[in-house]
Amino acid sequence: MIQDSEAIPRVAALQHMPGHSFLLGCGKCLDRPPCGGLQIGAAVLSCLDHCTCADPAKCNLVCPRNPKAFAERVGEINGFDLGNIEKRPSLAFPDTPDLIPLMYRSLPLDRPVNIDLVAIPFSEIYRRIGKSAELYTRQEIEAKFRLGSNTKIILSGVENDRHVEQWWGSIGRNDIVRGLKKLGVIFATTPNFSLMADVPRHDNLHAMKRIALVWSQLHDAQVPTALHVNGRTDHDFFRLREFLQDHDEIEAISFEFTTGAANKERGQYFVDRLIWLSGEITRPLILILRGGLCWASVLSKYYARTVILESSAFVKTVKRKRAVLGTNGRLNWFGSLTPKGASLDDLLAHNLDVVGQSATERRQVAETQKTYRTAQTTPKYLKRKLETHDESLQMRLL
Repeated sequence: MIQDSEAIPRVAALQHMPGHSFLLGCGKCLDRPPCGGLQIGAAVLSCLDHCTCADPAKCNLVCPRNPKAFAERVGEINGFDLGNIEKRPSLAFPDTPDLIPLMYRSLPLDRPVNIDLVAIPFSEIYRRIGKSAELYTRQEIEAKFRLGSNTKIILSGVENDRHVEQWWGSIGRNDIVRGLKKLGVIFATTPNFSLMADVPRHDNLHAMKRIALVWSQLHDAQVPTALHVNGRTDHDFFRLREFLQDHDEIEAISFEFTTGAANKERGQYFVDRLIWLSGEITRPLILILRGGLCWASVLSKYYARTVILESSAFVKTVKRKRAVLGTNGRLNWFGSLTPKGASLDDLLAHNLDVVGQSATERRQVAETQKTYRTAQTTPKYLKRKLETHDESLQMRLL
């Protein structure tokens, strides 16, 4: 993966560019139908140019140049096609507040946190012994996070790649999923398996299929689950549209603006796709967001509900910062040093309260402002069939 000083411009050249020519290697690629082809500015002939391993047999990516491993990885997901995941019975998504605090790990607290709902990462609900995974008990979770006995839990699938891949590779993952209801989990968002730009495209397709498969496993365990809509290209979102249209039992989707979409320009690209997606799906959808507070008021106009999993209260408490509410709901953070070994109960409680007030005030301000103008930022979109390859894009207005 790209890690040198040229990372930013090189990654920019690998990002999807609507209207750009397809790579020459896309023309006769056997995996063109699920992939859709790549439209990027980088000087490469095909996505396989990103295979730079000295010994492909030792590569952990999903790459055709390692045939044995490639066949195994494609076999474990039953191919790249999203259409072979069967429809499920409907499962009602719970009614929740618009903002839910997220805690990454335990804090030095003396008493249980006084909140009704909390989001925690997938990796914090089980212990890993070798490759085996074992679900924590409710009592262990309460002790770890200092939760009250009545606090309900939301599972967030947005994590570091190491934790996400560890979840997929865990023996006993299905047993964990079946035990989530006993932990007090009321809904989850699927893991955000990464769609990296500098890898063979097959690795992206494998990640997208895994997201859909984990959604189906969680849904089968009676855990309402938001499908994480992770995509690199317009075609990826066409495929997600088809999957959502075929599976009207999906009531919620999720997206995160904390990594690749944190950049304003890329963030706008994904906001436009989320707006388009909401228009393509005729039923109301709930949108679960990680990060992207600046986009929440825009997206809330297009979704039945927009729920934010908000981590700043926790993160700032860890850094000994105290929230102060400014004008129009703006948050200011000031240092609030604590003695070594002191508990953070009061600081966390204060920050949770002020962040909640901020979200309420900002929402009220947004509702009184003019309707968001999309004349210069909302692209035209194309309804094209998934088997269409080389036609120039002729998108329609939203």
